[in-house]
Amino acid sequence: MFHIKCFAVAPYSVEQMFNIVNDVCSYTEFIPGFNKIHILKKESDELVAEIDFKIIDGLTRSLITHNFFVKNKSIIIFLMNSPFKIFYGCWRFSPISRIQCQIEYVSYYDFQSMYVEKIVNVPFQHRYKNIIKIFISRANKIYGSMV
Repeated sequence: MFHIKCFAVAPYSVEQMFNIVNDVCSYTEFIPGFNKIHILKKESDELVAEIDFKIIDGLTRSLITHNFFVKNKSIIIFLMNSPFKIFYGCWRFSPISRIQCQIEYVSYYDFQSMYVEKIVNVPFQHRYKNIIKIFISRANKIYGSMV
């Protein structure tokens, strides 16, 4: 099983960063490879969406993400109908001050086949090992640079 783990301090509030990460519909605007998103279910603490994304050049897939969240605290992600046999992800948001927070992202995953793993794992790790930076850059664009 593989994993990605990253932490960062963001110059934004927990609420601001939670809202950026939880705004799945906007992912196509700033996350590389995300092409189309269709919300299948949205409730106060749960979201199900179908996402078309480019895994690597020439290979596009559709997956379903089932997210559970506690507002301004955490987002748990399960991927279904994807190239992963298992995928579990978790975002955690912790306040440092009124205008600063710590963000943690961890995911554990295993691919459906050794063939897919050999083709996809290195580009996938490279693209998403700094996922928090992508969201902080998005926050800079939405809220203005705080640094």
